Amino acid sequence: MDDKVMDTEVMAVLKITEALGDLDESARRRVLQWAMERFCTQSRPATPQRAIPECGAPLGQQPSAVLASDAQADFPGLFNQVNPATAVERALVASYFVQVHKGSQDFGSQEINALLKDLGHGIENITLAFNGMMAQSPKLAMQVQKSGTSQQARKRYRLTHEGITRVKRMLNRGTEAFQ
Repeated sequence: MDDKVMDTEVMAVLKITEALGDLDESARRRVLQWAMERFCTQSRPATPQRAIPECGAPLGQQPSAVLASDAQADFPGLFNQVNPATAVERALVASYFVQVHKGSQDFGSQEINALLKDLGHGIENITLAFNGMMAQSPKLAMQVQKSGTSQQARKRYRLTHEGITRVKRMLNRGTEAFQ
C-alpha cells in the first residue's frame, strides 16, 4: 500500500475517533451503523437483524446478536427518528418494526395499532391505513391472509420490498445531518 493511501486512512481514523469520542455508546452505534449503510457497498445477507461488533471487540468478530439495523433497535426510538406525519406512514413504520426488527413473516393490523397506541399514536381506523399502503403504486404492503368472510374479518399483511425501502429512505432523512 502506498504511503499516500496509508496517510489518508490514518487521517480518516483520527477524524472518526475525534467525531465519536464525545458520544455515548448508543449514539456511536447509530452513527457507525449509518456510516456502514452509507459507505459499504458490498452486498449483505438479507437477514432481518444484523449484528455489529460490541465496542472494543476485535474487528471481524460478531458477538451476541446486537440489533443494529437502521439505527434504532427499539420501536419508540425508530418511530421518533422517522417522525411519520400521516396515519399511513405511522402504520408503515410500525409494520417495518414488526417485520424487519422482530422478524415476523406477516402481522395483523391489531398488532400494529397496539404498538402505535402504546406510544400515544393509535390510528382510529387502521384498516384504512393499510388500504392506503396497498393503494399506492408500487404497493407498500400486501394482504397475505384473511380469516372469515365479513368485511371485519382478521387480515394478515406483509410489507413489500418498496415498503421496506420507503422506511429506510425515511430513516436516511433523519441522518442527513451526518452528511
